[in-house]
Amino acid sequence: TDDGGASIPLGSNTFSFYGENYTGSSKLYVSSNGLITFRQEDDFYINTDMGDVPPEAAIAPLWDDWRTDFTAGGQNDDAVLYKFDIPNNRLIIEWNNVRRDHVGNNGDGATFQAILQLNTDGVPGAITFNYVDLGVSNTQYNNGGSSTVGIKAASPAGGDRLLISQDDATNPLLGNHKAIRIVA
Repeated sequence: TDDGGASIPLGSNTFSFYGENYTGSSKLYVSSNGLITFRQEDDFYINTDMGDVPPEAAIAPLWDDWRTDFTAGGQNDDAVLYKFDIPNNRLIIEWNNVRRDHVGNNGDGATFQAILQLNTDGVPGAITFNYVDLGVSNTQYNNGGSSTVGIKAASPAGGDRLLISQDDATNPLLGNHKAIRIVA
């Protein structure tokens, strides 16, 4: 899709984030644009510094204008996938081979993950951003060059947030085979 999203039902699993415990259905939403929000879907494609937008509590492993509706070489392998790793109490969300909207079929896709630690008894769950492949055949967009990376609480302008990167292709934390782990 382009600028779409969906809910991931947590079932009996709980994710603790900025003092809130999220569990059940319709609590965690994932957009094609590399953004995870809570309690409400937000598929906004223009990434910001996470001050007032998005207004929801959010996790941005690589928020940008990504698409999952291109067909390359006769196959469509771009998708947003998720898996519950039950033995390790983790939710793994992967944006697989997604392409930047304005690059389309002419560019390589990016693959990255957000791994959320579940069932931590009210203690904030660790968040890991795993960057498998951020080379998208366009130097402007490579390595998160037009993306936002960070987390924020649900709050008005400038509330609790951690902005790791915004529109910075030279950020040393972003690149192929790199990862960022956030622990409260």
